[in-house]
Amino acid sequence: MSQNAAERRSRIVVGQLRDDFLRLPNVDNSSNVASVGAINVSVPEGVQLVCAGPFFNPFLPPRTRGRLNVTMAQANLTKNYGFVRMDPYCRLRVGAALFETPTDPSGGKTPHWNRTIHSYLPEGIDSVYLEIFDERAFTFDERIAWAHIPLPQAIFNGETIDEWYSLSGSQGEGKEGMINLIFSLDPIAVPQMARLQQQVFAPSTGDNVGQTTPVQPPFTQADVNELHEMFPTIDEDVISSVLEEKRGNKEATVLMTLDRAETKYSILLPTYNERENLAICIFLINKYMGEHKLNYEVIVVDDNSPDGTQQVVKQLQRVYGEEKILLRPRPEKLGLGTAYAHGLEHATGNFVFIMDADLSHHPKYLPSFIAEQLAGKFDIVVGSRMLPCGGVAGWNMKRKVISRGANTLADVMLDCNVSDVTGSFRLYKREVLQDLMRHSISKGYVFQVEMIARARASGYTIGEIPIVFVDRLFGESKLGSHEFIGFLKSLFYLFIFGY
Repeated sequence: MSQNAAERRSRIVVGQLRDDFLRLPNVDNSSNVASVGAINVSVPEGVQLVCAGPFFNPFLPPRTRGRLNVTMAQANLTKNYGFVRMDPYCRLRVGAALFETPTDPSGGKTPHWNRTIHSYLPEGIDSVYLEIFDERAFTFDERIAWAHIPLPQAIFNGETIDEWYSLSGSQGEGKEGMINLIFSLDPIAVPQMARLQQQVFAPSTGDNVGQTTPVQPPFTQADVNELHEMFPTIDEDVISSVLEEKRGNKEATVLMTLDRAETKYSILLPTYNERENLAICIFLINKYMGEHKLNYEVIVVDDNSPDGTQQVVKQLQRVYGEEKILLRPRPEKLGLGTAYAHGLEHATGNFVFIMDADLSHHPKYLPSFIAEQLAGKFDIVVGSRMLPCGGVAGWNMKRKVISRGANTLADVMLDCNVSDVTGSFRLYKREVLQDLMRHSISKGYVFQVEMIARARASGYTIGEIPIVFVDRLFGESKLGSHEFIGFLKSLFYLFIFGY
């Protein structure tokens, strides 16, 4: 073995290294020529060679032509591929970077996004690839159109191009419709830093080794202080590290910091004959709360459903654990308001969600409720069907008119000053909900209206986010003429006798 090692060493070529080995290049400022070994590299006029540790700006990828700006404004599609409606969103690929627009709920054949993305444009990239998808709640999103779009040459001369481009799809090449894109290109600005001098930087020792210009983080101390007020139990250094990891994105930082804070969310699900919907609903709750590492529990308040809903809950407890899924049944149907009161008695979270178990309220909105509550420090956050980007899917015109009329009537009579006063997808601070329910007199669907009216009268703060209400996936609606008449009676009772 030693002889073999000696033989290998004898074959090693030993020689003198060049003087410029592992040295930064010499720069001739007068001729704009950089010397690297025996090779002279010409440097274009106006380009500065900077020395601040790395040879390039650490946040600027090498071989970058500029910053590409693309606005995905709107599209006119040939066909609506949705069973009931179509919720399109757009995906754009620039080199290896991928960008998506928000979904346009019920956008159908004429979606509007008005989303602008910014991406560094690498050398050699002269086109972008675009796809349009229909967002699905319970299946994979469906790709409905696509296009390979060459970058307009005029943008490299500083012009902005606003143009419509053909889309391909199942209808044929270029026959799926058109999309409106706005292209522009910003030149890269080189930071004004020290210019390389005509010298060779040799390795050194001491305190000067590895000195670089410090890079400012993408957030300020004011951002840290603001988040520290939201999470006073978490050290500022921890918040700073999370902000740095999330590159200054406050919403992402808030959701990640929640995992470190002592915050728990109790989700109340009143049920009656929800056997077919409940498993999907809890699966989606676990998915979206788990993705953000949020501490939660689901409390199912079942009114002795004859369809076997309670048996489904017990099976789900074996899957997710009894500490996550709590079954708190009642002997019979006793009203929606009392169902929430019953669930609240068993809740251990310091925040409480109330929502429907029939999938009308999609659990994907849960993180948005939380982010809105933390950003505005609201006592209550309401999911509104009436805000821009909100809406209702699967209802006929008669039901929409009745719903909007009842909402407007309740808002005017009780001076609620909330866009969707009858909506039942909400987030409460636990102590706020307890205070409101302590004085509640409603049992049925008017309970939601009374909660908002009492909250306004008590001075509690209310925030709103847009949601899309989707008609139940399975089963029949429990809101019939009897419930609607009861709603009107209770509403007029609150109006006449007060609350």
